[in-house]
Amino acid sequence: MAKNTPNYEFEKPEQNDFYDVDVQNRNWDKAETALTEFDDAGSVDEIKSFPDFLKKFVTGNKLAVTMRNLKAGLQFVLHAGQIVNNCVTDNVELPLSAAQGKVLKDLYTQLYSDLAYTSESLTQPPSEYCTFSQWIAVAERVCNEVTLTFNVSGSIVPASTLLLLMTIPEKYRPKNYKYVSYRTQDGYDMLVIIQTDGKVLLFNNNKAVSGFFLRQTITYPAT
Repeated sequence: MAKNTPNYEFEKPEQNDFYDVDVQNRNWDKAETALTEFDDAGSVDEIKSFPDFLKKFVTGNKLAVTMRNLKAGLQFVLHAGQIVNNCVTDNVELPLSAAQGKVLKDLYTQLYSDLAYTSESLTQPPSEYCTFSQWIAVAERVCNEVTLTFNVSGSIVPASTLLLLMTIPEKYRPKNYKYVSYRTQDGYDMLVIIQTDGKVLLFNNNKAVSGFFLRQTITYPAT
């Protein structure tokens, strides 16, 4: 009596059986089906991850089962076409390339550097126009924003021109000229100008000024 193979159930005639072309044809039909047809739905209940796929991708399975498991497992395998090499997609299913990750890391490092905080006290300058009784001046920079804080008292001689108060360090210099007009607590109208070359100029409208003549906090974009 003929037996069948365990996986594909091909018919195996006994040694004393006569050759039967129908048996041969049935075996070929089974082989044709086994080689060309499989469940191509792309999902298998037991395959939910790449390790699951590897466990199922073993010898001894029917070809159709192997092909079914392969298609189900490939969704957990990274393909070159899936890798995103830009930062414009909002598809959360796509992975980021290592090269683009390096670009983002460099941008993050640069941003951290740009946001670095610097601060220093500005030294009282010599001046032929001003006599200082108090000098407090601080320069601060965060990213590209600079803040100068002045709390200066004393006296200024009358002058019809701009008076050079000091020159600030390069990293605190403005991108464009900064003009600030103000009135002192003693009622003097003043103008302070911070130039792109770092020079801080005062204009006192040709009047003698005394008391706290520069008590201002000035903010501007840096170069």
